[in-house]
Amino acid sequence: MLLQNEGVYEQLVMYERSEAEMEIIRDISRTFPSHIFFRERHGLGQRSLYNILKAYSVYDRQVGYVQGMGFIAGVLLLYMSEEDAFWVLVALLKGAVHEPIEGLYREGLPLLQLYFYQFEGLVKQHLPKLALHMEQESIHMSMYASQWFITICAHSFSFGLVVRVWDVMILVGLPC
Repeated sequence: MLLQNEGVYEQLVMYERSEAEMEIIRDISRTFPSHIFFRERHGLGQRSLYNILKAYSVYDRQVGYVQGMGFIAGVLLLYMSEEDAFWVLVALLKGAVHEPIEGLYREGLPLLQLYFYQFEGLVKQHLPKLALHMEQESIHMSMYASQWFITICAHSFSFGLVVRVWDVMILVGLPC
């Protein structure tokens, strides 16, 4: 994608405006706040993360920007250059290799709703007592699992586990 779109990322970062710029700025410090790469206010990590998120919000105006995207871009930034991370984000969301995951961020969050349905079915099948208890206590999956799915585990789990989940995701894709 990078080779087919030479100069596009620079154009998006330098010359385009996004309606989500203020929201992105507000959320940057909430993305991996204790990680050394993202900790420094206006440091390289935060600037790179801002650039990627702003560029994506302009690149795909239908999806725009959603807070969980910062964690996806952040993990990618730890392993590659800013521009490469942007294009891998595009590839993941648009489905260049596997099924697209942009439904995690589209209006109405359709992919998130599908994951809730699948996860709920798995819990009922494999942990029926837990499923019954959670139902009796009125604990809905959206109360605890939204962040897991929207950030593809990057916000809620140890970095070692996140890297393993992402290895599988990049190799075979997420279930759809």
